[in-house]
Amino acid sequence: MKNRKKAGKDHYHYSFTRLSTRINKNEDWATELCDPDLPRVPASKSYINTFLVDQFPDLPVWKSFSKFQAWMGTQPALLNNVKVARDAAMWTRRTRSRLKRNLIQEILLNPNNPSAKAAIQAFRDSIPIVRVPRLSKPYPPPGHWVIESEEIKNIWKNHLQNGKQPDKRVPRRPMAMVNFSKLQENLTASRSADFVDDETGEPILLIARELCAKESLVSWANGVVLGNVDLERNIRKEDGGCLVLTGRSAGSRSRPQFDFARNFLRKQTEDQKKSIRYQAASVFALFWNLVRALGPVGAVQDMENFLEESGIYRMDTGALYEDCKGAYTIEADGAPMRFADAHMAPPSGVMARNYCRVVHREKQPHRYAFSWTTYRAPPVIRNLRGKATKVQQGGHFYLASHGIRVESSSNYLAVWDPNLYHATSLQSIPYSEKRGPLIQSGLAIVTSPRLPGVFKKFLEEKISEEELSKACRGEEDDAVVYTLGDDE
Repeated sequence: MKNRKKAGKDHYHYSFTRLSTRINKNEDWATELCDPDLPRVPASKSYINTFLVDQFPDLPVWKSFSKFQAWMGTQPALLNNVKVARDAAMWTRRTRSRLKRNLIQEILLNPNNPSAKAAIQAFRDSIPIVRVPRLSKPYPPPGHWVIESEEIKNIWKNHLQNGKQPDKRVPRRPMAMVNFSKLQENLTASRSADFVDDETGEPILLIARELCAKESLVSWANGVVLGNVDLERNIRKEDGGCLVLTGRSAGSRSRPQFDFARNFLRKQTEDQKKSIRYQAASVFALFWNLVRALGPVGAVQDMENFLEESGIYRMDTGALYEDCKGAYTIEADGAPMRFADAHMAPPSGVMARNYCRVVHREKQPHRYAFSWTTYRAPPVIRNLRGKATKVQQGGHFYLASHGIRVESSSNYLAVWDPNLYHATSLQSIPYSEKRGPLIQSGLAIVTSPRLPGVFKKFLEEKISEEELSKACRGEEDDAVVYTLGDDE
């Protein structure tokens, strides 16, 4: 046994000595060592990691690299270029750690800190409670596209009446021009509100502007959203814009599974798939932690109860990389920052670009849904009859059950009961899934009602392909189930 351990130590020392020599002699290798994220770079893209895989095939790269770091710390003297590169990586890690501490304070992800706790309470107190009675009939009416101007109507009319139908079994839906006098509330883009049902006192819709206090972080999140939309399949072809599924899925009828959604439009390498999914899961983790810190306590607890009772897997990056369980990475001001032992997001969600849908409601296994609009185009101002007038761009949220309209804005949180009738109005651009001017984009945490049952069978190893296929019946991809008023 001692001889085997000695042989193992000798192999490590011999291999790491060779690696140090190569790093010292080769500028490209030394540059790689300067990168503190090197352990998570695919071996196919790294000289050092390729060497480690070759020398230690039974170890994941992050573990063999960790041993190399420990070995460097035991050496009385390192070769010059190795020492310079190692010290540069250490300096970058320390700098990131300082930036991360400042960022956590700025975006209030440390709710136990006294100053952060006071700021969080002030944020919540700034949102007025608004009581709204439920309408006897939802307005705008269920099953209708919501139109807010004649200009938008003219843009969409021909497509909605004569355009190609992705599924001819789905009937064409009529348009409804909004009569603003019939609305009970019209929340402008500068206002937040916590809407509750006047009769029951139950929360129905919370709108919180400026969710994330770091602008560059919002821009990074929006970039990830648009990247996923570009690469992945639209799950709502009958709607306006594009909606893609992110996180865990019950799979498709042809390839049933409980796994990260497999919906890429173009062929990707396994490393590319992992990287794309890791970034998406990181954006959702950031969003969920912002919601946990700043969002409505009752809605957050409702979701946490669902996760605990179902035992369902979260959108955990540990399913992608062995060393990333409970970890996510975000980017602010160009600096990546990694969070470990974090609260990961619920299992599934969607990302959207210029998305809009008729008035409908959804069934989900938890009460509330959460959305974050990461981008909204600036208002367009026109001179009409000598007066500056804001052009109606559409893309606004409606809670039709209570006659509420919410003007969209960048960086706002919406928390609502999806079992109530709601919609997003059509926008002032021609139909396109992924192209054309960008009006708005964002993400939402939603869950298919099928997912918990599929997960339970998955854990019990009782589910066959045929059974899982039935669990996914009715849609090509797993997503929320919705109903329209005239379908009931």
